[in-house]
Amino acid sequence: MPTATWYALRTLNDLLTGATPVEGLLLGEHPAFRCEGRIILFLHAEQAGTVDAWLGPGLRRVDLFGRVRVVEVEPTGRARIPVGPDPEFLIVGDSGLAETLLSAAFEGGPLLSRANPQRLSFRVVNRFPTPLGGLRLLSAELPPRWRPVESSLEHPEVAPAGTAEFPLDFSVPSDATPGRYELRLRLSFALDGVRRETVLRRTVEVRPEIEVLPRIEPTAEGKGLEVTLTLRNRGARRSSFKVYVNRGAGRRTLDDVVSALEPGSERVIRFLAEKDEAGKVYLIGLRGIEDDLFVNAAVTVPE
Repeated sequence: MPTATWYALRTLNDLLTGATPVEGLLLGEHPAFRCEGRIILFLHAEQAGTVDAWLGPGLRRVDLFGRVRVVEVEPTGRARIPVGPDPEFLIVGDSGLAETLLSAAFEGGPLLSRANPQRLSFRVVNRFPTPLGGLRLLSAELPPRWRPVESSLEHPEVAPAGTAEFPLDFSVPSDATPGRYELRLRLSFALDGVRRETVLRRTVEVRPEIEVLPRIEPTAEGKGLEVTLTLRNRGARRSSFKVYVNRGAGRRTLDDVVSALEPGSERVIRFLAEKDEAGKVYLIGLRGIEDDLFVNAAVTVPE
């Protein structure tokens, strides 16, 4: 009697023999493979749930026993794909759409955490064998408090292997935490006289214009604390600002002024503080003198 492992190995052999990993994002962080002209996604999550997919018709789920289930696609083009601890594969039937979506990416960046508009280019390559008509970027769902500046958002026709570029200006909150942020972009296009829509999830990186590298350590004699802040200008212009260290209620705030910090340069500021409890968190903030620059960081007093 074949075992579950035997079935799993046979399914893996049938689906992935000769497969190569695909670079790019198609369905969240789920890995994708290209095999014999089709795209296959590996589905797995620690917690059971569903993910929204906009991958066209002809989607099929295959479990490790080789059982095939057709995925229902809503009239809007969305399919709700179950994912969970039991691994499965998703076979994408519309390879032209899959390859086109894999090509879609932002160029430029990272964005700086400042409110002045910054430009990124969103590019899509037509991987269909026929032209795309009326390729439109209908909307961009952004993180809270971000503001887009509208640009030209339509290409009347994109030839096979042609590239459509959408220049987008973003205003990022000047106190945005550094990291990667997800954007949802809704695209619409006409193919062979039929208009279709799809939704993409892409991430963009945000860095502070002024990077703060804090460190706290006991003074040489061990009677107090030395707070060291290394401040690096990651922006393209000279900056002046006030830096402060908030040590909590009942404690004096430490502050200083940094003038004319040139792009690409850094400056070190040191504060002395009385001995404090280990594990306490100090909040470091920068407030702009010339503009709305505002950056936050935190550092914990060592044990």
